Amino acid sequence: MVVDISLLLDDVDASIQRRLPTGSVYASTLQAILLKKVDHVKHFLSFILREGCGKKMSRIKIAIPTKGDQGLEDYISDVFSRAEKFTVVDVEDGSIIKVKVVDNPAKTYEHGAGPIVVNMLTDMGVTAVGSKMFGVGVSALLEHNGIKMFNLESKTTVKEAVQKIIKSIQSYK
Repeated sequence: MVVDISLLLDDVDASIQRRLPTGSVYASTLQAILLKKVDHVKHFLSFILREGCGKKMSRIKIAIPTKGDQGLEDYISDVFSRAEKFTVVDVEDGSIIKVKVVDNPAKTYEHGAGPIVVNMLTDMGVTAVGSKMFGVGVSALLEHNGIKMFNLESKTTVKEAVQKIIKSIQSYK
């Protein structure tokens, strides 16, 4: 069943590229948005294929880019790679067991912030990240490192974000 869905998404991807008019900023923007949504669905399906269904949640480590150092009460940052801090939350069987706020070493970098952040998160053992937006390069690096991505809304607290991620993971287990 999932293979059929994946093939369907490939067809949608190709159809978007073929059928949208080209040459205008609007068409290019619309195409980029639609292709990104298709990529997110593909990523989510690959997550389901890797993790399977019906398993217990066990332990995950979630990183959220934040504006400050208030832990679970802080709000998510509007940017990922250049966020001031990252709040890293250890979750076991759906319950928060540890919260740590770390500085972002790449927050002031003009270029190359994404790889530095992804390396830091990988070294910390992060298995999932949530953010308002992920750039193309960061998305590829996170996926390559097996870190699951979850899109979040603006004005979301870290606690709300973690609960949404936990709920998303549990609903597909």
